[in-house]
Amino acid sequence: MTAARINTEERKKLITDLWIIGIVSFLALGIVVFAMQNGMNDFAGNRSIPIVLRVLAIGLCGQFAVSGLGISIVCLIRKQRFREFGLNTKNLIPSLLLSICAACRN
Repeated sequence: MTAARINTEERKKLITDLWIIGIVSFLALGIVVFAMQNGMNDFAGNRSIPIVLRVLAIGLCGQFAVSGLGISIVCLIRKQRFREFGLNTKNLIPSLLLSICAACRN
């Protein structure tokens, strides 16, 4: 859609969606950075857990909290599917296996 074709009601929905995503992202970032800082640092420095699992867990928690949680909430509120935004499951298994192999290689 172009800006000229978006009606007022659709524009209000989009602005609301952006506010939800922004607020949830900043709240999640604050929780990840400040509230869980000591726990994450202890977990990251724990040498009894393999480095790949430590990086994966911290990366997934932080990345999802900052970028994915707000978008997921908007999709639930609007009752939309992720497929409407281009997410598909074609070649999902090979992609996951190659990603795991690349992560384990390092």
